[in-house]
Amino acid sequence: MLAQCRSRSARRDSRLRRRTWQMESLESRVLLTSDLLISEFMASNSTKLFDEDGESSDWIEIFNSGTSSVNLDGYTLTDNATNTNKWEFPAVELESGGYLSVFASNKDRDDPESELHTNFRLSSGGEYLGLVAPDGTIIQEFSPEYPPQATDVSYGLGTDSVITNLVDVLREVNNRWARGCSRSRLDESLENFPSASLTD
Repeated sequence: MLAQCRSRSARRDSRLRRRTWQMESLESRVLLTSDLLISEFMASNSTKLFDEDGESSDWIEIFNSGTSSVNLDGYTLTDNATNTNKWEFPAVELESGGYLSVFASNKDRDDPESELHTNFRLSSGGEYLGLVAPDGTIIQEFSPEYPPQATDVSYGLGTDSVITNLVDVLREVNNRWARGCSRSRLDESLENFPSASLTD
């Protein structure tokens, strides 16, 4: 049994050394140095957020990550890379650490005392989305387009992050594999490493 265990362990070590690890490519995102960003959006809203008309319009959330408030007058949102000033924000102050929801409803409302609505809708199939500064600088964009969206599921930037050193996780998994020589024991040990997965 011990020889068989060592033999499996040696084969497993050989497969790990030969395996090449790759990162999955996501859509292109440009995020320049700015305090404003599109933190989240929903391109297929059915039941999650309703506008003042009682409709479940798509929405875009803007976040001010800076230490001071920003007047949004002159900033624009667009779903067209060649028309960067498609919908312009009115003079609205966004406090430091504040969020602002804008409905992407095609209703074109820019009264600073009421809900804001763009003059375009978002496509659940994916499309370009950009936030543009008054001088025309693209602050953030999902280009050429964000991925297809599921109904009632928002898409955006994570605010918290966890860093896992995958090399240490794999080393520990390999050590447990060699000691345990049992797939069921390995599966149990992987529960301690939720970001790790082992495939044959």
